[in-house]
Parts: sequence; structure tokens; C-alpha cells
Amino acid sequence: MSKEELIRINKFLSEKGSYSRRGVDKLIEEQRITVNGKKVRLGLKVGSNDEIRIDGGLIFKPRKKKEIYIPYIQ
Repeated sequence: MSKEELIRINKFLSEKGSYSRRGVDKLIEEQRITVNGKKVRLGLKVGSNDEIRIDGGLIFKPRKKKEIYIPYIQ
């Protein structure tokens, strides 16, 4: 079982979208960003399983885990 890597939200959004780190920090200070439905603070760490919204609009959707079926033949 591998542990998911968490990174600061400003770095995460700057890598995934068209936002600068300082721009994300400003949005956080204005309380315009939510992660999993909760307002965030500077320094919050997020991962690929978190839902991120800016002004209520979906920015990053969590990836779904795939189910794997292995047939059993007797």
C-alpha cells in the first residue's frame, strides 16, 4: 500500500492550472477556495483525492479508484 504524496495547495494548483502560487495565496486569503467543501488556510496540503473549488466552480475533481476484477477458474 503506497501513501499518497501531499503538496501545498498553491504549488498543486500552479502545476495543474493557469494559476501562479502567489495568485493562489491571494485567493486563499480572500477565502475564495474550498477543498472538500471547507474553506482553506495558507499552507494546506492536498492530494489527487481532494475536490478543489474556486468561487464554487470545480477546479480539480478527485480521481476515482478503479475496481479490478480477477476471474477465478476452478
